[in-house]
Amino acid sequence: MQPQYTEQSPPFWQRHRKGIIITSVLFLVFAAGGFFLYNSAEKMLEDRFLQAIDEPLGPDREWVYDDIDVGIFPPRLTIYGLKIRNLVPFEDQRLEREADAVRDFRAEQIEVKSVGFGDLIRSAELHIGSVMVHSPEIAVLFRPTTDIDFQNGGDQVLEKITVSELEIINGNLDVFAYRADQESVADIKGMNLFIDDFTYQDSNRLLRDWAPYFSVQLESLSAKFPDETYQVKIGQTSYDSNDQKLRINNGKLMPLLSPQELPEKIGEEVDHFDIESGAIEIHGVDADSWIESRLLHADYATLDSLQLRISRDKNYPDKERTKRPLPAVMLKNFPYSVALDSIRWTNGLISYRQWKEGQDQYGEVTFNEIDLAMKNIQNRDESEPVTAVAKTKLMDKSDFEVDFSFMMDDSGKHDISGRLSSMDLTAFNSVFSPLAFMKIQDDAVLDYLEFDFRANDEKATGNVTMIYDGLSVRKLNEDTLEESTSTRLVSFVANLTSVRSDNDEDDPRIGEIDLERDKERSMFTYWWHTLREGLKESVGM
Repeated sequence: MQPQYTEQSPPFWQRHRKGIIITSVLFLVFAAGGFFLYNSAEKMLEDRFLQAIDEPLGPDREWVYDDIDVGIFPPRLTIYGLKIRNLVPFEDQRLEREADAVRDFRAEQIEVKSVGFGDLIRSAELHIGSVMVHSPEIAVLFRPTTDIDFQNGGDQVLEKITVSELEIINGNLDVFAYRADQESVADIKGMNLFIDDFTYQDSNRLLRDWAPYFSVQLESLSAKFPDETYQVKIGQTSYDSNDQKLRINNGKLMPLLSPQELPEKIGEEVDHFDIESGAIEIHGVDADSWIESRLLHADYATLDSLQLRISRDKNYPDKERTKRPLPAVMLKNFPYSVALDSIRWTNGLISYRQWKEGQDQYGEVTFNEIDLAMKNIQNRDESEPVTAVAKTKLMDKSDFEVDFSFMMDDSGKHDISGRLSSMDLTAFNSVFSPLAFMKIQDDAVLDYLEFDFRANDEKATGNVTMIYDGLSVRKLNEDTLEESTSTRLVSFVANLTSVRSDNDEDDPRIGEIDLERDKERSMFTYWWHTLREGLKESVGM
């Protein structure tokens, strides 16, 4: 049955025709406006991002990319294959801006999310929710040139950029010394960086204003010395500004030349270093104070398996000598304030090798299984000493313990005492034969050695007691390092008149120390000469 309409009940569309027409028109207007706004906002977001990254570049370069994807709900932008294109060769470009020191940049993908719509209109500030940069490859100049006066590069359109979360994933950085160099002097591989509330407004602001919180992990870091004599290699490294812990899994200072090639290149006698370390941890590191305020402060540090191998070949010209301040004085006058509660070095090694002039064999002394504990490391309070206790095995044979106390004053005052336990004295023949042309005979035994001296920049005083038995020495030929008829006569006279075969604990000879410092010699040479002064008296020489 068909419905019956009367004048009293017109159809719905007739009764609301005017409203339906108005609503339809408004819907079409808003739909068209929304479509226009959507497309305009996409274009505005794209232009805004490109403007932000293009602003630092000079006229000789431009950004290029493979593809770009823009969305509005929510506001986001993803750019693929972004890189710098040089319009002229880099070595010929004008270096006028700070960004001009960036030699190359490319990234697989950059994701930008949550950009405020208001920022698409404002020209002075840009607020971003998050930025994620995937696999960036960056090359920079360490020192672009000496005659560049960097400018800001014109009017700055963006006065402030804030990013709630900035993340770099698997980045690599290469550092070049000069513009035309083809090989980098330093590189960082596998960098992962996270910054919370990143703000860029003024390049002179403190680190904590740029990044209140950040964490960084590096897979490796490598750097060569400018003169290509050494290379530094550091393994996995991490730092978190919240827990203030810096950890380096391993590190090396690798010589690129042998102990003979190094002085040959430099033209004079010089120490040759080969350093390797296991895990290094520093707790309580405030990165902002380290970088911005010259305050090298931390709670404590641990070093595992740090090994120092030092060599010196004296077959090369001795370098011109100058006054050498003691390390404590150097630390006191260091321009940075240093404060560290303690340092613990475990399972360490120090070895020193030396070739005497005219010899192709070296003498070597080693300190094995080092366990060192330092406390109150600081350089500003003259009333508080820096103290240390070291335990080691000398020549991997005998227990050796030494106590140190350093005052932070201009005189370099320090006290040292120690004890070496029983050992076979022939263990020192590897040192004495090639360096002193002397050999200790069998059956020479050390019961113990004790020393105690006070030293400063001027002199050292103290005493040494060496209790031993059966000491007899043989003079060696300087060319063959063997005994000869003439050296046997010298040995006989020395053992008869100079060398005492024993030193009895019941009535010991105590060697007195009163030594003026040679200020052109190192601290370690100073200490050795101080001990030698007392040993000669204790042995009876």
